[in-house]
Amino acid sequence: MRSGVPVKAAKSAVSELHLETEYEFREPALCGEMLAGSRELGLSLGDCVCLTTAAMSGAIAVTADRVWSKVNGQRLGGKILQVEVIR
Repeated sequence: MRSGVPVKAAKSAVSELHLETEYEFREPALCGEMLAGSRELGLSLGDCVCLTTAAMSGAIAVTADRVWSKVNGQRLGGKILQVEVIR
């Protein structure tokens, strides 16, 4: 079961704030999907923001948090999430 704010409602709420940001709306939507889909792993919102940003920029997310390795290789917005655990 998915929970959270529907993408259309989230876009509407964000647009009402009239914010200028470097972060495209596509990334927060993907981040929300990742957060909702990874609750059993215990990923935080911050974890999902970092992972989504890395995936969308084609970078490797480097971490000491071993749980991140469980999302390595996951497809996110047409990109493949790459995670490297350093210890």
